[in-house]
Amino acid sequence: MANLDYMLPIVKPEAPYTLTVVRLVSSSARLTALSVSDLDDNPVNFQQTFDSDTLNYSAIVGETTTYIALSTEAEQGTIEISQAGAGEIRNPDRIEMNIGLNRVLIQSRPRMGQRTHIIRYRLPG
Repeated sequence: MANLDYMLPIVKPEAPYTLTVVRLVSSSARLTALSVSDLDDNPVNFQQTFDSDTLNYSAIVGETTTYIALSTEAEQGTIEISQAGAGEIRNPDRIEMNIGLNRVLIQSRPRMGQRTHIIRYRLPG
């Protein structure tokens, strides 16, 4: 009897692969936009160019300016706005200006962490 070697193909059972992609919760507290105008929609220019890594901004408003409107956008999360000495600002479209230095705090709060941006306005007088 002859010894016969057979080469049989090895067949592996097919099984689907499952790939799970998990996006990490970002702790980014960056603002993506920040602008200020008077109530006539005239822009108030910062002394600094807007950059999401800049935390402090300064501006001088005209002496007839009594209110400003603040517009902000965050990369994610929520934004809380307050004015030093006056507390939380509920209507950022109408922030009262007083003679002298006015300080507005913007806190962007993602799911983790927080970042505070400070705007200082000087109303001549």
